[in-house]
Amino acid sequence: MKITQIRNATQIITYAGKRFLIDPMLAPKGAWPGFPGTAHAEIRNPMVDLPFGVDKIVDVDAVIVTHTHEDHWDQAAIDCCLYIIRQRFGSVVANQIARRMIVPPHREGGQAQFIAQPVPENTRDTRINCLIDYLQRHIHERHNLDSLAEVVSMSRRTLTRHFVKATGMTVADWLTAERLRRSQILLESGSLPIETVAEQVGFVSPVTYRQQFKSRFGVSPAEWRKTFRNA
Repeated sequence: MKITQIRNATQIITYAGKRFLIDPMLAPKGAWPGFPGTAHAEIRNPMVDLPFGVDKIVDVDAVIVTHTHEDHWDQAAIDCCLYIIRQRFGSVVANQIARRMIVPPHREGGQAQFIAQPVPENTRDTRINCLIDYLQRHIHERHNLDSLAEVVSMSRRTLTRHFVKATGMTVADWLTAERLRRSQILLESGSLPIETVAEQVGFVSPVTYRQQFKSRFGVSPAEWRKTFRNA
C-alpha cells in the first residue's frame, strides 16, 4: 500500500493495483474563507497550492469521502467529480447524481439548486402496485378515479384509502409527481419543444405543465433544460 499526501486531508492511497482519492479538496489556494472557531480563522483556505494538476489527482479508480466538511469535500471537488461522471457515463447519469446531491451538475452564477423528489413505485399493496404499473405505462393518458378504480376492481373510496396508505400520496399527487419526473428526463436528454414534453407526459396543457413545474422545482422547464442538458 502507498499513501500520497496531497493537501489538508486529501490523500491518494494505492492498494492492490487500485488508486483511491480520499477527501478531495481541490479549490485553488485561498478560495474559501477561514473556518470560524479555529486557530487563525482569518486566513483563507486552502493555505497552499495543490502540488500538481487536478487531472493527475482525479485519475483514480474511486473517490472516498469520510465526511462532508469543506476541508474534506469542497465544491471544486464536487464539480470535478460530476465532470468525470459526465465524461464516463453521460449527462443523464451525472444529472441524476447531481439532483441527489442537491447541486446543479454544471454550476453557473446564481443558479438554483435541485434535488430529486422520489416517487413511490413499489408498495406492500399488490393491487396498488398493479395500478402504479398501469399508470406508468399509460402516463400520457388522462385518468380519473372511476376508471382507475375499475382497473384494480375497487370502489373510488377504497382505492383512495389504499393508495394514500401505500404511497403516502393521493392518486392526483402521485400522477403529477411522476409526470414531472418523466418530463425532467425528456428535458435533460432531448430537444422536444416544451409543448410536446407536456403532452407526452400527460399534462392537459403546456400552461398547466409550466405552472406545476415552476411550483415544484422553482424554475421553468426551459431553465431546467438549460441547466441540466449537456451540462
